[in-house]
Parts: sequence; structure tokens; C-alpha cells
Amino acid sequence: MPILEAMSCGLPVISSKIGAGELITDGFNGIHLDNPNDIQEITDKIKMLIDDKDKRGFLGENARDKALQCTWMKQYGRQLKFMKK
Repeated sequence: MPILEAMSCGLPVISSKIGAGELITDGFNGIHLDNPNDIQEITDKIKMLIDDKDKRGFLGENARDKALQCTWMKQYGRQLKFMKK
């Protein structure tokens, strides 16, 4: 839920594809990491968001729009599917 909560506040998120796969469209409402264990990749993505105010705003705005589409029931169903895997 932390990813969805951040998105609902208009914050762009950086996540692995596993952590937020169906919530984030890379480059549209957040950023996917190719390798979540690669410290340099994480650093580069964070630096990009710090340096690029327009990109940060674009991602954050779209993140909020996506979060507002997610109801508690949809998220409950998503959690159940994840737990069954």
C-alpha cells in the first residue's frame, strides 16, 4: 500500500516491476527499476527526479490520477492474488 499512498499524494515512485507492476507505467506515472539491487541505477533514477522538475511533475500528476482510479475493493483483490502466488 505505500506505493499507492505515495501516488495518491502526487509523488512519482521508483519501484521494481514486482513491487508495483500493475500500478506503474514506466515513464508515465512512475519509474521501474531494471535491477532493484543495482545501487547505481537507483541513484541515477533519484537524481533524475531531483534534477528534472518537469518530469517529476508529469509523473506525479499521472501517479495521482492512477491512484484515484484504485478503489479499496480493487486493491483488496490485488492483495489476495499476490498472496496466492
